Amino acid sequence: MFAKNAAIVSFVARQFYWVSHVLTFHPENTSCAKIHLHATESQIEEGPAFWRALKADFAQKAVCSRTASEMSVTEMFSNIQVFLCADQDVREDIRKVVQTLEQTAREILTVLQSVHQPTGFKEIPNKCFRARELFCTVRSQIGDLKTKFPMDQYYRFHEHWRFVLQRVTFLAAFVVYLESETLVTREEVAEILGIEVEREKGFHLDVEDYLAGVLIMASELSRLAVNSVTAGDYSWPLRISTFINELDSGFRLLNLKNDPLRKRYDGLKYDVKKIEEVVYDLSIRGLTKEPEAERDK
Repeated sequence: MFAKNAAIVSFVARQFYWVSHVLTFHPENTSCAKIHLHATESQIEEGPAFWRALKADFAQKAVCSRTASEMSVTEMFSNIQVFLCADQDVREDIRKVVQTLEQTAREILTVLQSVHQPTGFKEIPNKCFRARELFCTVRSQIGDLKTKFPMDQYYRFHEHWRFVLQRVTFLAAFVVYLESETLVTREEVAEILGIEVEREKGFHLDVEDYLAGVLIMASELSRLAVNSVTAGDYSWPLRISTFINELDSGFRLLNLKNDPLRKRYDGLKYDVKKIEEVVYDLSIRGLTKEPEAERDK
């Protein structure tokens, strides 16, 4: 405890030295420096990441606050370098957290991949339960990620966690489908991940990230349809076919532009075709009659 307090005192002392430097050499940025002095105790305990984010914000304002006639070329580029260094530090902190998040996502995927095995269908409840446990780790890691940058700069750093957020959205959607054979909502995914739905509330699940995750799940379900036949379960392809066709109908209502999401949606057409071929092969062999008879009963 003493070592931790000493480290915090030393860290805060360095920040006050930096603020005094701002007030001495950049008096036009007094208001920006005061923000640092009025940091709350919780912000101080967040450590260097919080301060580096504020430094990056200050450096950017410092460059914009003085006109070219008020500073030399050397001063101008010195301020730009301060901003670039602080920005790189923030991005490095974000990358470290994202790497741990990616590792957890791989662990969840490894757990769920076993459902594709011949005996995996009987273990679906246990695998989903294990995946839910790992999502607790995901929530903790995303909570750590939130402290690495100012919330009003979400889209400035969005590219760092975009793909892993789409990946964990897919995993959450896959778990929900295996449990209830329904499409997970954006609100449900946000709750599973411990983030917000509305942009104004901070770290949130972007609509495009949610849709990308759902499309990844569609590809996984097309694979599941094939493997379920191999395992001798002929009812799964029929139910998956109905679900994917409804999903395709929903995406057709969206006016998607020529962007990565549109390209990923184009892959859904091949997933639909792949599943339809599986259902067709089952139909011509008469392997779909038994499930139909059971439904009639």
